[in-house]
Amino acid sequence: SFMNSAVPASSAVALTADLLFESSPDCAKLLDLQGNLLSMNRNGQSLMDVDDLSEICGLPWVSLWPGEAARQQIESALEQARQGQLGHFTAFCPTAKGVPKFWDVRVTPIHGADGQLKGFLSVSRDITALQELLRARERDGILAGTQKIAMEQAVSGASLEQVLGTVVRAAEAYSEEAMLVSVLLAQDGHLRHGAAPSLPQAYNAAIDGMATGPNAGSCGTAAHLNQEVVVSDIATDPLWQDYKELALSHGLRSCWSQPIRSPGGVVLGTLACYRREVHVPTPAEKEAVALLVNTAALILDHRRESDARQITQEALLRNEQRFRSFVTATSQITWTADAQGNVIEDSPSWRAFTGQTYEQWIQTGWLQALHPDDRQATFATWQASVEAGGIFETEYRILHADGDYRWTAVRGVPVLAQDGSVREWVGANTDITERKQAEEELRLLAARLSEADHRKTEFLATLAHELRNPLAPLRNGLEVLRLAGNNPETAAKVRDMMQRQLSHMVHLVDDLLDVARIN
Repeated sequence: SFMNSAVPASSAVALTADLLFESSPDCAKLLDLQGNLLSMNRNGQSLMDVDDLSEICGLPWVSLWPGEAARQQIESALEQARQGQLGHFTAFCPTAKGVPKFWDVRVTPIHGADGQLKGFLSVSRDITALQELLRARERDGILAGTQKIAMEQAVSGASLEQVLGTVVRAAEAYSEEAMLVSVLLAQDGHLRHGAAPSLPQAYNAAIDGMATGPNAGSCGTAAHLNQEVVVSDIATDPLWQDYKELALSHGLRSCWSQPIRSPGGVVLGTLACYRREVHVPTPAEKEAVALLVNTAALILDHRRESDARQITQEALLRNEQRFRSFVTATSQITWTADAQGNVIEDSPSWRAFTGQTYEQWIQTGWLQALHPDDRQATFATWQASVEAGGIFETEYRILHADGDYRWTAVRGVPVLAQDGSVREWVGANTDITERKQAEEELRLLAARLSEADHRKTEFLATLAHELRNPLAPLRNGLEVLRLAGNNPETAAKVRDMMQRQLSHMVHLVDDLLDVARIN
């Protein structure tokens, strides 16, 4: 044998070397100085699927390896062994029957008794399973890292297409670019483009807006049924009847689609994995893509909530702007206070009306702007409203920035939290000085009218008495004239008396007419 000729020794030593060579669980090979294959142990022949060793013996070892990169590694390892060192490399090489395998290879020099280099021993260990495990871990790392990156992008405000593109590219990287991945977004019974950077743009444009339904390809059907749809061959599957020619014209042969669901089970879109060959997804592929589907669901649900919050915030902003415009138009003082009744936020309208600074106004500093006679009663009313959680309503005078006190009507209402407790207070003061002045003027005027009415009553009573006084003599005179008969002396006296009383009565009536004309 080569071992016996290369290393002269006793028969026992040669036998031991042969036994070690054959008993190695790895693929052991003997090479000559030029790197040609001289021998391979039986375990090696089994690992490499070699049925007839004589067909490859004598061939350059390097010729059995595919790819220029592997051949360069072999030449480097042989050169290291010629220098008396250990040559080592890891490379891919299929078996004689085409089974893909990865090998960890070590090349050691073989010296004769005279110390001269006689050849090389190459031991190749099958590390395919280990390599697959490492690749799986690497792919899992890609998926985990992608999930983190995508969520960070979503939170930071990146565009939806950019975030979904990160998820899509991760799925494609996991498949080592064998898959072309697409995300479509559900919208009113249709699917809209989300992200599909590797698919032909013409194909993306053609399916953008496709209706969902029971026979709408993989994606439209998955969205309609809310379940996974696997089509291994687009050319023959009836689900693709309406879209078959489109897909095949762009080189797409299989499509596997999963619905993207919200936490509540609502279909938000689909994630589809295309291939250019007939293919059925493996359990590992399904598990990996399921993780990315969940990531896409989180992203879309987050974006949906974000959009809803944006709509709500815009509505609140519009309402606030309308409220501020209304307040400005009505020239009211507006203010807010916390649940305990302390003023915290600034009130530009209060500062403009009173001339107080923000520092003077906050907490209970606003009371210093009130008339001293109104402070105690106002604060007591305010505290009672805060404790009861009821409406605060009163009137008080405020020292205006021009130095005059002005009356204001104030009304504060509690804003309740979801649990029914008071969250804050919102209130407004309305300047009612003119109203107060008008009310006061109506009260002078009322007093004057009341006095005039009293004096008029007294006057009428006196006038009635004065008018009644002449009536009695006149009535008595008439009675005397009736009784006196033809007595001229008596009649004359009575007529004189009646003339005096009548004149007095006429004078009273004239005075009354003069008073009426003056009034």
